[in-house]
Formats: sequence, C-alpha cells, structure tokens
Amino acid sequence: MRGGCQNYGCVGTEAMLLAFYRNTGLLLAKSPSTDSAIIRGGKEQTFTVTTWVAPATIATTWYLDGSHYTANQSVTLQANSLTPGAHTLKVVVKDATAMVRNDPKNYTQAEHTWALTIGNVPVITTQPGNASTTAGQSASFSVVVDAGGAPVSYVWKKGGVVITGATSASYSLSSSSSTDAGFYTVVATTSDGSVTSNAATLSVTTPVAPSSSGGSGGGGGALSPWALLGFALLGLGHFARRTQRS
Repeated sequence: MRGGCQNYGCVGTEAMLLAFYRNTGLLLAKSPSTDSAIIRGGKEQTFTVTTWVAPATIATTWYLDGSHYTANQSVTLQANSLTPGAHTLKVVVKDATAMVRNDPKNYTQAEHTWALTIGNVPVITTQPGNASTTAGQSASFSVVVDAGGAPVSYVWKKGGVVITGATSASYSLSSSSSTDAGFYTVVATTSDGSVTSNAATLSVTTPVAPSSSGGSGGGGGALSPWALLGFALLGLGHFARRTQRS
C-alpha cells in the first residue's frame, strides 16, 4: 500500500509511466531539430522542446556554456548579445509528476545539447578534395565557406607552410612537379574568427621516358633503321673486298 492506494494501483501506474518513458523518451520534439545552430550577426534563434505530457508537470532548465541561463519553456538567443565563436546550449527537462516517486534511472528526465556558432564565424561547407596529376600538368584545390555574407580572407598552406600569393578560395598549380606533392590546407578568416580546412593530398606522377636501347639478355630489342643501314654498308664493303681479291 502506498499513499492510500490499494492493490498497488499507484505502483502500477508509476511502472507504466516509467516503461513508457524508457521506450520513447521524455522529449517528443526539439527545435531546431539538428544538433547545431548558426546565429549570424544581427540575427536571433529561438530554441524550444516539446514533451509527451502537458507542460504543467514539466520543469525545463536551460544552460548556456555550462551555466544556468533560464527556466522558461523556450529560450531566444541573439547573436549581438553573445561573444562571436563557439558556444553550447543545453536543455534539461524533467517530469515532476507526483505519480512517480521512485525513478533511479531518471527515465522522467531528458536533455539535449546544441553546438552553437555565434556571429559571422566562417564555416566550411565544402572541404578541399584530394587531387592527382602528372608532372607538367595542372592541379587545383578549392573550398566553400559560409560566413553569413561577411568578407572572408584565405591563406593556403603546404605542409603547414604559407604559400605566397595563395589568398583566394581556390589554389591552382599550372605545371606540377614532384616537389609539389604533399598535404594542403586553407585557413578562412573573418572579423569574428577563423577555421582551418581538412588536409587535402596532392599526388604527382612522373612519367617514365621510354628506353631507346634493347633489352638485356638474348632476346634484345628491335634494331633501329640506322643500325640496319650500318649493317648493310658493312656487308657491301665486305663483298667488295672479296671481289677485288678474286
């Protein structure tokens, strides 16, 4: 008997509710639905969560960068009120219903965290891809960056060393050589921050010049026209000497 309930009615209801949360989770939906959000300069973003039960018994707490922020059902963040760069926003919801008195595994609680990018910090949407070429041929790399319309500057590097003059969203080699092979990255920068791309590999193949001499061993190679002419002249000379002696 618990709290005046008979025949374990309250215990049965508690068990059913915990079993429901165990299978479905407390959260029904979240907005934004992704795990990350970008709030550009001058913009704002509202974050909300929806639970399976009415908000009357739901306690909602928001944490910005690990610190308590608010206890409202939703929160709106403005880019201009935050430092540009990376932040985190976490929401913790708990069903405080009196129906559940024993929840050792916290089935009545759920949380979600968004990774935030605040301001016009550049975000790489398309990374540079690996490339391969033949010595003497061209090769190129490119990157696509979203910076909310803010000006972006670029610096390309090979093996971590800055490439002089490589300051656009793409980098090209008009005539590659074996010394150009290696790893290439690009750093994109705005007034609010910078980001470095993944490393892209350039492979350069040097063609092997065909050999003009025959192969070793008994097989040999085909005689050139000049060699055939030489043998013919030698034969004529030998024939002329034999004729004179006779």
